Amino acid sequence: MGVLPWQMKASSVNSLQFSVQTSKASVASWVMTKKRPSAHYDESLEVSKQALHLNPDDLYAYLSLAVTYGLLEREAAAEILRIDPDFSIEYFAKTSPIKDPADRKRLISALRKAGLM
Repeated sequence: MGVLPWQMKASSVNSLQFSVQTSKASVASWVMTKKRPSAHYDESLEVSKQALHLNPDDLYAYLSLAVTYGLLEREAAAEILRIDPDFSIEYFAKTSPIKDPADRKRLISALRKAGLM
């Protein structure tokens, strides 16, 4: 059985309150990234990581991290296609300087995850 709120030390209560506030801030930061992409990614990541440092089981902080990283991946993919509209993972894989098959496979998987073909 976990510790009940009235059994917690004052410092633990303060840390828990800060964690909840930080988690709410991470969600707020994520909302801002939705409204103004790329304007708040760093802030959203930092606040989410602070929340997880205080509470490693903070679901909303992990959700915020996942969404922010997903948005970053999509934005990076869009920039790659803006710079090289003919970019393809197949061509990149053939010409990549990465020779280790496991590393190349991981890289290709990450590029696909970012939305590239």
